[in-house]
Order: sequence, then structure tokens, then C-alpha cells
Amino acid sequence: MSNFEKRIKEQLLSYKAEIDEAKAAGRMDKVSLVRTQMSAYRLGLETCLNKNYVATFFEYIENLY
Repeated sequence: MSNFEKRIKEQLLSYKAEIDEAKAAGRMDKVSLVRTQMSAYRLGLETCLNKNYVATFFEYIENLY
């Protein structure tokens, strides 16, 4: 795994941790905000990279939970 791929996974894991923390605190507004940030991040990645390649990162994160 390249450093580039590690950085993407780290960012997605950071978003996921924020979502989990917000859910535990009952802050659904924060959950919505972070999900929106994740969506924007994904669109940015898809602008520069192949959609299928980007999807693998998001599938990895979804399969962790």
C-alpha cells in the first residue's frame, strides 16, 4: 500500500471515528455534517481518480464496521 493510499484510509477512518463519537453523544446534526464532508471528500477523489478505485477505499471502511 502506497503512502497516498494510507493517507486516504487514515482520513476516512478519521471521518468514521467522528461519526461514531457524534452518534454516541446523540449529536445527529454532527453525524450529518461529517457524512456530508465524507461525500465531498469522495467527490473530490473521484474527480482525480477512477471511481472504482475510490470505491474500494469506502468499501474498506464500511466493511470494518
